[in-house]
Parts: sequence; C-alpha cells; structure tokens
Amino acid sequence: MICLETLKFDSMSIHHLQGHIESMYLVQYPHKLLLLDCGCRCDAGEIRSYIRHTLKRDVSQLKLCVVTHLHPDHAGGSQSLRAHTNTEIAAFKNIDRWYAGLGGFLQHKIDTYLAWWVSRKQGNQKRRVHYARLVNPDCSLDDEQTLPGFEDWTVLHTPGHTSHDICLYHRDSNVLYVGDLLVKIKEKYLPPFPVTLKVQMQNSYTRLEAIDPKILLLAHGGPMDPACFPNFYRILSDKIGKQQKMKFKMVGIVSYFSSELRKMKKRKLDYHK
Repeated sequence: MICLETLKFDSMSIHHLQGHIESMYLVQYPHKLLLLDCGCRCDAGEIRSYIRHTLKRDVSQLKLCVVTHLHPDHAGGSQSLRAHTNTEIAAFKNIDRWYAGLGGFLQHKIDTYLAWWVSRKQGNQKRRVHYARLVNPDCSLDDEQTLPGFEDWTVLHTPGHTSHDICLYHRDSNVLYVGDLLVKIKEKYLPPFPVTLKVQMQNSYTRLEAIDPKILLLAHGGPMDPACFPNFYRILSDKIGKQQKMKFKMVGIVSYFSSELRKMKKRKLDYHK
C-alpha cells in the first residue's frame, strides 16, 4: 500500500494511504492506531502489511476502525480487519438497517457492482470487493459522542449520501474526515453519487460550514483546505441533485432499494431542521 503523504500534528500523525478505489487515513499515536474507514475488502491485507512493514508496529496496536457508511469502499475491509487484528469496529447506531431485508439485499448487490465498475473505470487490477452486508459494530456511535479510546475525535452524524453517514472531527487540529460527504472528480468538488436524502445533505453542509474546519480529509480526493474556495459549502449545496451526466443519473436510479431509505421517505424524514 502506497502512502501518498503524512500529515503531522502535535499529538498524532495521519498517513494518507492509496486504497483500491479510495483514500484511506491511518492515524498514528505513540502506542495505538486508529483507522478512518476500512476500505474495500482487498485493502484489509494491505493495511496490515503497512502497519507491520512500514510503521514497524504490531497489528494489535490497531485499536479501532471506524466505518462512516456501509458502501463497499468504506465497510468492505471491516470484517477481515476485525478477524486478523482483534480491532474493534465502530459505526453509527443504525448502520445495519441500510441493507436489511430484501430491498437491502438487492441494494447491497447493486452497490457492490458499482464499486467494481468504479474500479474498472479507474483502470485498477481486478480485486475482490464483495463483502458482508452487515457490519455488526462492536461500538455503536451516536451524534456528538467521542470515539472510544480516541476521545480527541468527535462523531458528527451527517446524513444525505445515506441515512447513517458520519464525519469525524479532531477539534485540537481542526481536521475533519468527511468520508463521502463530498468528492473530488477531475479537479472539481462535488456532492457524492448518489444523494439519497437531499434536504438532509443540505443540513449536513450547513453543519460543516458552522464548524469551519481547517483541513478536510476526503475519501475520494485526499486532503484539502476549504478556505481556498469562497462559499465552498453553499456552492456544494447548490449542486445537490444537479449532476447531468447519464451515468450519474443511472447511479441515482438504482440507489433507492434500501428498505430503510424507503421507510424514511414514506415517513417524510428528509426534512429541514
């Protein structure tokens, strides 16, 4: 696994790693490690190898792996990492509702295929991306709580891409890991594909604007400074649902099978706060 860069702060270092189809962030402390998202299934072995051979640390120091949402490039490596390192998996409390039931089963198959399609578009070698559709987290997270064992990181519930997306905020360094809350494609910053809850996504961007982080860590695009782009979050909010390319419209069309999402739509839970 290639380390693209290392961000150094007073209490920690963040290793920006190139995963199969996404950026991964391994947070290094003197005697423990934290992984922000678990990547694809095929990334799990690469993470363990990086810890052993590059950091010269025992994999038992990987104490916690956070899953920001259930898509294959964020949750895919979680089961393997838990099995081979004894790490704990943390995720938002309702994460396993997303792929529950028949609709969730179908959505999981579609999302796995979409991950394979993205990998092909990126020109990557064929690797295994199929993964378990339930995370069964060891630590169920709620909004504004701190990560167990890593109390310098705060959980922010930021739905929009899914119902259960979270961001992770390190207040002391003013660094925010946003997962898939926004993506960088061909030098442009855009909302993710799909946005299943448009109003809640707008609320999430408003929340980020209020926090005003110095550095954003993107799962698709790497670290960036939002201050370099005036009205950054408002421009992102204006772009929600406006992707015109047919391939992005198709992603949206096939992203509404989740039983959890349909229940939320039926109960009109995509609302302004």
